[in-house]
Amino acid sequence: VTDIMFYRTDLFMHGKRVKGHLEEMYKNILKIYPDFNIELARTLALVHDDAEIINGDVKLYDKEKMTKVELKTLETKEALAIPTVVEMFGKEINGYDYEELLKLAKEKNTIEAQFVSFCDKLDGGGEAWHEVFAGNYYFLRPAKEYIKRLNAFPEKHPEMKVFFENFPEYLNKPFDFISIVLTRK
Repeated sequence: VTDIMFYRTDLFMHGKRVKGHLEEMYKNILKIYPDFNIELARTLALVHDDAEIINGDVKLYDKEKMTKVELKTLETKEALAIPTVVEMFGKEINGYDYEELLKLAKEKNTIEAQFVSFCDKLDGGGEAWHEVFAGNYYFLRPAKEYIKRLNAFPEKHPEMKVFFENFPEYLNKPFDFISIVLTRK
């Protein structure tokens, strides 16, 4: 449904933007999680999608249409790509075990990885919203879906709930995307 994208991004720029979102949130994150490891999170933000170098980027809206079997197959492919990427780029990134970083990005079992995941979805939403504001109606569905995904974080990752209770401004409110795509305002 979204074959036409006016403003295509790449993995390098995406990682930098995810890190930028994280940097913007960092002072507020520290207010709730004083032991938050920002260096780990910064590094993870830059490499979280590196398995896509091997497998390509499967867009969120495509994942949402997959069956459980297809999702499991994709998950397996992503896991199998990790050793290949590590072999390509080395075992260590910024003092962290690269393979562990890539696994952490997939598992999202730490607060740092959960915030990186949130920033990743925020950036994906930003790409979709940018397309809508440029008049690209192909991105109406992804634009709406990203709002749902972001707003689901407090329930999906209960450890983050206290953050969003204290800083609800990071969660998006739905708005009229159709009017935006028609008027570009």
